[in-house]
Amino acid sequence: LMFIPQRLITEGIIFQNLIMKKLCYFAIVLLIGTSCTKNSTKSTDIEYLTKSNLSKLSDNAGAIHSYLIDQVGKTNNLALLTKEQYRYAIYSIKMEGVELNYFDTKLAIDKRGIYDFKNYITNHFAYKSEYEQDILKQIVSITISSQDFNEINKQFNKLKSEILSKSFTATKQLCLLGALEIARSSSKYWLDAKQNQLNPYHPFFKNYQKPYFPDCVTIIDICMFAISYDEYLENGYNPTQAETAAAQDAAYQSGLAGMAGGACV
Repeated sequence: LMFIPQRLITEGIIFQNLIMKKLCYFAIVLLIGTSCTKNSTKSTDIEYLTKSNLSKLSDNAGAIHSYLIDQVGKTNNLALLTKEQYRYAIYSIKMEGVELNYFDTKLAIDKRGIYDFKNYITNHFAYKSEYEQDILKQIVSITISSQDFNEINKQFNKLKSEILSKSFTATKQLCLLGALEIARSSSKYWLDAKQNQLNPYHPFFKNYQKPYFPDCVTIIDICMFAISYDEYLENGYNPTQAETAAAQDAAYQSGLAGMAGGACV
């Protein structure tokens, strides 16, 4: 009989256990249906994506966006941060259920022509239906329609109800609702940054003369969220994880744009 060292036996048992755990994990994943893509249909939707939960999850995206930007602003000297340092600060704040690392995150968004948002959305979201593209365009249109947040908020509430009333893939609804809540959160935060001296980003607005500066930042936020959300779904994230991770990406780009003094001019 061949002698097998105890160390190899032990390592073999450990390896076998790891394989079994991974098989169990993937079985669970398949059972709850967390694999979603751009072409997903209702049969692949996760059961918990009810109308009520869709609304709550999208609200979460907006809350994450503002929390991250504000937290980094209040705990760092923004004037001294490099782009990479700001990025590290955003992603070092861990979100529940998501472990993003350096290679997971969306590093950039093509901002060329983004202010011509209708053509930008048509070109960059060609894989989406005309209805989905139209909703994204409506979200941007609301954002730039007024500098009165109360008025913007009313329009967002009306559009959100319309999206929830439609019967189509829940994962797609979550993308649109998340983009809407990112827009709502971004509009509110950057309007405050422009007017409120206590806002950590206010110094970047002191010498800015253009009246609609927050619009540029918010357009970037909306598109960043939608692009990231779809890519995270394709890479195996479930909808909740994709929404959280995409909100973090949007916050990163939002903060950079805010400190840049108008990134899509």
